[in-house]
Amino acid sequence: MHYGAWLREQGVDIGAYFGIHDYDHFGPWALPENHHGSAWVADRSIAAIDRAREAQAPFFIWSSFQDPHNPYVTPEPWASLHELTDMPAPHPVTDMESKPEFYGSLARGAFYGEDPELEDKAWGDVKIRPEMSETDIQELRATYYGMVSLMDRHIGRILDRLESDGTIEETVIIFASDHGDYLGDHRLWGKGLPTYTKACSVCRSSCRTHTARHPDK
Repeated sequence: MHYGAWLREQGVDIGAYFGIHDYDHFGPWALPENHHGSAWVADRSIAAIDRAREAQAPFFIWSSFQDPHNPYVTPEPWASLHELTDMPAPHPVTDMESKPEFYGSLARGAFYGEDPELEDKAWGDVKIRPEMSETDIQELRATYYGMVSLMDRHIGRILDRLESDGTIEETVIIFASDHGDYLGDHRLWGKGLPTYTKACSVCRSSCRTHTARHPDK
């Protein structure tokens, strides 16, 4: 709401940039970076830090970044920042026999099977996208990485402000996320109930970092 009001104050035609993409669309976004939500969140956060320091008062700031999120769109140069050939291939579908039945139904595109209650809750949730080619997957992942890089830039601006006068030495910083995105791993897209882990090459068991290397190595 506040972001939208600010955009209007800046003379931005909201209808030209927002609500124009399907939920699963991916690619460049014509919105200028200085009007992007990540820039706005960082600007407001830095302004709040400035006010607190001027008043010599403690502060608590919750800087809530929307990205990365559907639709997978971000302004240039961020949309083209990452090379398609650098994108990792999706993790393949794993054996479903040892997993709850709904894993198999998800892999077939049936969401959560025949449970009507779960089906009603599946809007915008985990799905399969058989129409996605290998190039589509690379392009979507590269755009997603670009969204993360743009957010990282503006988180960096907040940290730079804290470092500029030593405030960072007396500030507790917590970085958290509500969920991730499958990005094609296990043939799934979006977010949802399944929980996958990957066998670690060091401990030879489930490693919750979802990487091939042990976190202590």
